[in-house]
Amino acid sequence: MSTFMQLKKIQHFAMLIMICLTATACSVSQEETLDTVKQYFADYQVLSTSVNTEITDASFYLPSGFNIVEEVDYNVVLEKSGQTFVLFHNPLEGKMSDINLKRDREDKTNSLLFEEKQSSEAHSYLVVVPNKEEHLLVIVGVGGAKLSTITSYENLQNDVETMLEIVHSYDVE
Repeated sequence: MSTFMQLKKIQHFAMLIMICLTATACSVSQEETLDTVKQYFADYQVLSTSVNTEITDASFYLPSGFNIVEEVDYNVVLEKSGQTFVLFHNPLEGKMSDINLKRDREDKTNSLLFEEKQSSEAHSYLVVVPNKEEHLLVIVGVGGAKLSTITSYENLQNDVETMLEIVHSYDVE
């Protein structure tokens, strides 16, 4: 092999290493992602969203792109782009209830994030627990309703934002 070809290979290899290092340096760390989500949850202000979906005994806002796959008793399976979200709800429990929170507190020792927030209108919480490989179990609850999904660090913030919108819009009829 000629010296020219060897130099070309070394040049390509060096370029590949530079691209990898640049991509790694520019990516947001898992810890930074969790901190951002934690701050978003703490600062979240409930906005008036138009309820556009009715289920047995309740209604809620279902964002564009989401579909109801199944409704069984007090569980509603939602789907968006192949990702499953499960809404557990108890229409007998109001927005100040801590019934789901008490159950989900069991995951607190294993959680990466466990945040609670109480206002005069609602008692809400966020739980992020490691799941298989690089995936996370995320639970967002408000009173007697909670929404859960499996997501990645890359999609965590968007999923939490959407989940907060849905679960805060939940209303018992």
